[in-house]
Amino acid sequence: MQIIAGALRGRKIKTLTGELTRPTTGMVRGAMFNILGPRIHDARVLDLYAGSGAIALEALSRGASDVVMVERASEALLVIADNLKALGVGDRVQVQRGEVHAKLASLEGPFDVVIADPPYRTEDWEKLLTALQRPGLLAPDAVVLLEHAKGETLPEVVGEAVCRRVYRYGLAQLALYGLGEAK
Repeated sequence: MQIIAGALRGRKIKTLTGELTRPTTGMVRGAMFNILGPRIHDARVLDLYAGSGAIALEALSRGASDVVMVERASEALLVIADNLKALGVGDRVQVQRGEVHAKLASLEGPFDVVIADPPYRTEDWEKLLTALQRPGLLAPDAVVLLEHAKGETLPEVVGEAVCRRVYRYGLAQLALYGLGEAK
């Protein structure tokens, strides 16, 4: 796998292997950043269920100011460490080891962009969207991009989080949420 665009374009990164892992494909990763567009530039990004760190590294390559990754799997954390070292971007990344919901309670915001890519059909989306709305965690104009399985239905509205659009890419879907009334 490699970084698709930006300052680190073409640089190779390690990925996780095994039956329980599902790295986000290059097509879906590219689509994520096309959806986010220029809002990624100078953004503070939160990458939940970071896996190999590919999404966070793509965000940095495309101009994010800094990234916080949350991951609990030891194997994934080793791959993230290798990737950060190989790309020389460790000074712009904070890696939090632990369960996502536990870490959300203590992370310091505000974040401009949140990307969550949990193992398919394992996340309680309403619980996650509620946890993300903890005071101070999200910037007022923050967006949340959730990757989920085709056919899985996510809530339209949870608190102030409103689903703006759902994009479909093969077996993956991306749901884009914003805060407040639909625009």
